[in-house]
Amino acid sequence: MASPQDFYILVVDDEDSVRSILYETLTSEGYNVTTAASGEEALAMMQDGDLPHILMTDIRMPEMSGVELATKVKAISDEVEVIIMTSHASLETATQAIRIGVYDYLNKPFEDLQEVKTIILRVIDKIYLRLENKQLFEQIKNKNEALTAISDEITAIYKFSQELITLLEPEDIVNAFLTYLSELVDGKMCLFLKFYPAKSALVVRNIKGRDLEKIYTEQQINDFKNIGMSLGPASEKDIVSIIARIARHPSLKTLVTKLFNTSRYMAYPLIIRDTPIGVTIVVDEMVLSEQDDKILRQYLNHLEISYDKSLLHKKVKDLAIKDGLTGLYNHRYFKERLELEIQTAKRIQHPLSLIFFDIDHFKQYNDINGHPMGDMLLRSVADILRKTSRATDIPCRYGGEEFVIILTHTSLEGAKIKAEKLRKLVEETEFPNQEKQPNGNLTISIGVSEIPSHADDLTHLVDVADEALYKVKESGRNNVMIALPYEGYIPSYVAKQISTGRGDTQVNYQKEQ
Repeated sequence: MASPQDFYILVVDDEDSVRSILYETLTSEGYNVTTAASGEEALAMMQDGDLPHILMTDIRMPEMSGVELATKVKAISDEVEVIIMTSHASLETATQAIRIGVYDYLNKPFEDLQEVKTIILRVIDKIYLRLENKQLFEQIKNKNEALTAISDEITAIYKFSQELITLLEPEDIVNAFLTYLSELVDGKMCLFLKFYPAKSALVVRNIKGRDLEKIYTEQQINDFKNIGMSLGPASEKDIVSIIARIARHPSLKTLVTKLFNTSRYMAYPLIIRDTPIGVTIVVDEMVLSEQDDKILRQYLNHLEISYDKSLLHKKVKDLAIKDGLTGLYNHRYFKERLELEIQTAKRIQHPLSLIFFDIDHFKQYNDINGHPMGDMLLRSVADILRKTSRATDIPCRYGGEEFVIILTHTSLEGAKIKAEKLRKLVEETEFPNQEKQPNGNLTISIGVSEIPSHADDLTHLVDVADEALYKVKESGRNNVMIALPYEGYIPSYVAKQISTGRGDTQVNYQKEQ
């Protein structure tokens, strides 16, 4: 086992204080640390081939940027692990960093140096894994007889790793993993149970097997994907421990027995960066050969690395389409998505509705309670939107205290019902310091528009909903108002009838002036 002193870390930052803090922090842990004040100085240090195991670099430096430095270093050796340090992250730099294989980001200034130590330990774990992989392949390479015997399996590992390179979605990655795993265990059934923190439960989401479709109907396979097991109430730390030892959990044995009429299985937890993701189950198998076990471990290692990258990809993707404060879709995504949904609605002649609302007297709330409380209020309203939205609804933050919901395949009647329920829910929700607001509570005002009744393009659909919202403001707030068609508008089609269910609502209609 290597010691910390065996790991060479190069810290590159143009700020003396940052270099000093990281040098003291990492050398105190026993690491071999060198610092450089620029990318040029760092590259000069590497001219003699003395490459670091870990490169920690600031993203913004006077001459050569951190991304440029990382690109040059990766061109020399892809085995150098790179950690980007920044207080100026952007979507463009984040995308560049992912493309060149950056391991992680560190935000400056460092609020918790323990986070730095933890990330370094994770990088070292990855380096150990790579070294173990090299040793494994070297052993296989040096044993001609063994190499001949397992050539098919080695080819499978290579093919699996190459296929994962093309996949970015977690669902696709897991399905590919289970397909290869099932072939390894002679076509036996392989499942992936995804962990859902909100329910503290593991639920079957993916299933593969050579004869799966011969043994079970499509409906039975779909039914499998809704079955799970509860882990019970537990802290985050305890949940990680439970899933790490999930193979012995009595509920898992009960689940496998119920589904497949056998208590023989193997379980492999997937935990990434101390976050439980799920559990892989191999059904009707208890022991693998030494060689198959090594290959399975390689599959699991590739799964973990690829799944981790997919989460980072999603994180970067969310930066582009999600509002940083509320986590709802942002204004840019709203316009792009609404344009797409309008085209779809017109093509299939379905209705599409828009709920446009803002928080009443929000400026007063901000002035009295301060901006941090105002931000908390915006997040709370966003949480209400998330919890009350259907899978087909698209809730967005329009800007400031304004929100909008795209309701696909939803008629004006259905939108009216939802808008009034939302208005009433916000009115009845207790928010901090709401007693200081006019009328002693916090409320919202809502305008509702629909395609094809009021408009058939993005600009007019938003404008008439905004005008209806303005009318609510003029007439006393805390109400719902239906928009009027814009002047001269003639509907281009009659929407097909969409069932909205039953329900009463009180809605004020805007009248012609």
